[in-house]
Amino acid sequence: MVSNKEIWYSLAGFILDNKKIVIEWLNKNYQTSLKLNSSLKRVNEVVAFMMINQKDFISDIVKLQEQVEEGSYSGFVVVLAQVVSALGTMVGNLVQGAKNAVFGREQAARMEQYGKETEEYYKELAEIRANKEVAIKLGQAQTDIMLKREQEGNNQKRNNVLIIFGLFIVGAVSIYLIKGKNS
Repeated sequence: MVSNKEIWYSLAGFILDNKKIVIEWLNKNYQTSLKLNSSLKRVNEVVAFMMINQKDFISDIVKLQEQVEEGSYSGFVVVLAQVVSALGTMVGNLVQGAKNAVFGREQAARMEQYGKETEEYYKELAEIRANKEVAIKLGQAQTDIMLKREQEGNNQKRNNVLIIFGLFIVGAVSIYLIKGKNS
């Protein structure tokens, strides 16, 4: 079973690494008007909105990921249905939680005789919150991925410096030994 964290990281990493492809795909298939230089945050917000508001969006973006990556996340390609189901469930739970909160507020509004404007306000607020939560989860996962990549780069630099230092020491000792034999 693939964990929720792995699923979020898979989608977040895909968006991070293929932002322009995702933007072009969104503009073509979902009539968004994102520019190719749109910020990662803006792309995450649009993806979050689509995940919540477009019925087949989750399966479509996972299919896009499969087409683009062609196996680089082979575990996810093999369990495509599981990923789509898990993402759908996670987003559905977020939306359901938001709807439940709205329902509770609607009941309170009716009992206190608030008008339809108050009900609509809370619905919009709940949808905005759900969109933000999805966008934040994607952003957090992308930040973790970028930090991990940076740390790996720093570790490689450190290892290279240690290797060069080690070669210098070996060379210095060799020169010392050669001069010692010649003396």
